[in-house]
Amino acid sequence: IHKHGAQQARVITMLTRPSKRNVWSYKCPLFMMSAISVVFYDCCRAQQAPFGTKKFDYNASYRHNLCDRQEQLYNDTLSIKDALRGLNLTVYITNYAGTSEDTLFALTDEGVIPEDDPGMFAVMLDRIANRSGFNWRNSFTAGAPINEAEDGNKTWTDLLQWSVDAYDISAEKWSRGIERMAMGISFPEGWYDFSLIMITVRNTAATSSLWGFLRPFDFIVWAVITGVIFASGVLYYVLERLNKDADERNLQNKPAASVFLAAMTFTGHFEFEPNTHAARIWSFSWTFFGLVLASAYTANLASFLVLKNVPLPEFNSIEEAIEKQARICVQGKTFHDEYMTAKYPQGRYVRKSRGKEVIMGTQTGECDVAVTGRRTFDIFDRDEEDNADCGFEWVGRTIHNIPAGFATAVDTGTYCTSLISYVFDLYMLEMQADGFFDEAWDNYLAKQGRSESCDDIKAKAGGTSGPRSKTSSLGMADMGGVFLI
Repeated sequence: IHKHGAQQARVITMLTRPSKRNVWSYKCPLFMMSAISVVFYDCCRAQQAPFGTKKFDYNASYRHNLCDRQEQLYNDTLSIKDALRGLNLTVYITNYAGTSEDTLFALTDEGVIPEDDPGMFAVMLDRIANRSGFNWRNSFTAGAPINEAEDGNKTWTDLLQWSVDAYDISAEKWSRGIERMAMGISFPEGWYDFSLIMITVRNTAATSSLWGFLRPFDFIVWAVITGVIFASGVLYYVLERLNKDADERNLQNKPAASVFLAAMTFTGHFEFEPNTHAARIWSFSWTFFGLVLASAYTANLASFLVLKNVPLPEFNSIEEAIEKQARICVQGKTFHDEYMTAKYPQGRYVRKSRGKEVIMGTQTGECDVAVTGRRTFDIFDRDEEDNADCGFEWVGRTIHNIPAGFATAVDTGTYCTSLISYVFDLYMLEMQADGFFDEAWDNYLAKQGRSESCDDIKAKAGGTSGPRSKTSSLGMADMGGVFLI
C-alpha cells in the first residue's frame, strides 16, 4: 500500500469527483468509506498534486453532500467529533509561491506541497484533519493571490465567495466581517489575528558619532577625493619640474608641499601662484572642481545634520491621522480596504497590492502611515532585508479587532456543508486551548528571518529607542568629530 500509495490515492480522488450536476456520489455504504479512509489515510497524504478548476470558474463545484451525515447527527447515530471522519474534503487554498508570503503556503515547481516546510495553511489543515479524521491533500486546488493583471476588478471578497461556493473549505487568512457573513459565509474559530493597526516609520533617538561630518559622502567617494588630491598635487609638481618658473613659490623640490596646497583648496584657500599657461589652466580646473565638491559637501552636510532632526509626523490614532489629511497606505481590494473605506470615507488612501508594500510605503514617502494586519506586521518586523534597522513601529490602539482563518459556505439544506463549520469550531477551540496556535505561530515566525522581534532586540540593548528631540539645533552627537579635527 505504501509503495503505490500515491496512485491509489489518485484513484480515490477520481472516484469521488462530482458530476456536472455538482452532486457527489455516495453509492457506497458509509462503513465502506470509513474503511477505505483508515487503510489509505497515509497514502492519501502522499498525493499532493492539486486538482480541480481554475480560479473563478462558476460552472464547477466540488462540494460534498453532507446531508446524510447531518441526519445521522440529529438521530444521535453519529457524534459531532466523527461527523467528517473518512471524507476527502475539497479545499481551495491560496498559493503564495514567488511572493513575500510564500511561507504561508507555496507549491514547489513540480506542483506539490513541500515536505520539509508545508506552510502555515497546511500545518493548520493537517492538524485539524488529523483530529477529525478527514483528508484533504489529495483533493485540493491551489490558486494565485488576487492580481489585477489576471483578475481584473475582482476583489478578495469575490474570491472568498466563489471558493466557498465551489469547495468544502476555503483555506486562507479570511477576515470575518458582518458584510461577509451576510453573504452566507461561515467563519469557524479564527487562528490568525488580522486586527487593523497603524504603522509609521520609527522616530529613532539620536546616536553619538564622532565621524558624523563624513556622512555627506560614502567611503568610495572619500577614497576617490583623496586619490584625486594626491594625483593633482603630483601633477602640479611635475609642471614645476618641467618649468621652474611655473609657480612663484618654486615647488620643484617640494612634492609634499604641492600635495598639501592642493588639499587646502577644499577648505577655501588657494595658495598656488601659477605663472605659466599650463599652470594657470590646471589652477582654474582645480579650483572649479574644489568649488563644486565643497558645495556638494555643504549641501549634504546640511541634509544629514539638520534635516534629520526634523520630527516625522506623529499620530496617536487613525482619527487624528485622517483629520490631519495624512496619506494612508492600505492593501487594495481586501477586507481592510473595504472596512477603512466604509468607516472612514474621507481618508486619503494609497492602495498597494501586497502587505509588505503597504508598510514600505511609509519609508518611501508615499504614505504618512500604513494600516495593516497585526500578524502582517509581526512577520515584517522580523524581515532582515526590508526591516534590517527596525525602522517601523506600531502606534496608537488597535483600530478594529478582526479574527481570521478558514471559511465555509452557510448551507443547512442543499449540501449541508455548514456541518464542516461546526466540526471545525469544535476542534479549533480544542487546538487553541492546547496552545497549538501559539506554538505553530512561534514556529512560523522563527522562519521569517530574525529569531527575535525588534522590541526584544531594543529591550536587550537597554531600551534606547524612542522619539527624537524636536529641536533642530546641532549637538555634540553630530559635531563632536569636527571639534576633534
